Amino acid sequence: MFELKANLFFGGSTAELIRQAVQAYKDRVKEEDCPHCGRKMKIDFFEEVIYTNVGDQRVEILVTNIPKHVCHPCERMVENLKLMVAIEEEVDRVIRACLKNREPFPKQIDFLDLIGMGKADLVPTQ
Repeated sequence: MFELKANLFFGGSTAELIRQAVQAYKDRVKEEDCPHCGRKMKIDFFEEVIYTNVGDQRVEILVTNIPKHVCHPCERMVENLKLMVAIEEEVDRVIRACLKNREPFPKQIDFLDLIGMGKADLVPTQ
């Protein structure tokens, strides 16, 4: 089916089919039970500073609106390490694009802008 749709709608470009599908994909973050107390965790949004070196220059980019599962009753947070690695890789891609285009590095990147969604789209009704 993948190849058929790529040929029908995108002139055979599977890369374009993937780009379009990812851009159109919308879902909500799944609720999780707290591994410590068993209660339902809520989604809160946090900021992280990503540090990297470009040549001899240290670059700091603030990434905002990163969703994380938080258990308010027992005050614990569960981070998605795979998501954090993917965010760091995306920041690296942004830095490479800035270098290629001779543009300044951004001081801040909004995670929700990267995925083309808003908080209300991402989080189940709490």
